[in-house]
Amino acid sequence: MANNRWVELAVYHRSGVNTDDSKFSNSLDLNSSEGKDIGEGSEVTLGDAGVDTSVMSPQRRMQDPVDPNTEPYRIISKSMAAYTEQARNNGVQGSVSVKIVFLANGGIGPITVTGDPLKDGLTERVIAAARRIVFLPKKVNGIPVSTTVSFQYHFTLY
Repeated sequence: MANNRWVELAVYHRSGVNTDDSKFSNSLDLNSSEGKDIGEGSEVTLGDAGVDTSVMSPQRRMQDPVDPNTEPYRIISKSMAAYTEQARNNGVQGSVSVKIVFLANGGIGPITVTGDPLKDGLTERVIAAARRIVFLPKKVNGIPVSTTVSFQYHFTLY
């Protein structure tokens, strides 16, 4: 941990898929509790316009079957919206619908609540979770473009 920052990483490997991730996975010491210093990190970030997607596997480089010059956006990580204690105590359940603008630069733009909001802080939790979405932007002719996407977040007490 440097400068009071840390990164948590999840690595998934699909069996039967030939990938060259062994160098990376073999470099990790999962028995150490001290972590691994990776220095300054990567020169590029997911969603950077300069990233060469031609080196990605065909599964990761999906194209729109209707328009082969378009690559749809891809969700890398989507956080759940957690219950607030007040909503849990009051038994609030339901869904919040939002429209989110996925910006061409990989950032999250305006978020609009499109349905009825939920009380006791749940709508605010949805907006906060939506701001944490990590994605690769849609590309048209290889150029990233902004896209508006609709999502629903559900809250159910068991």
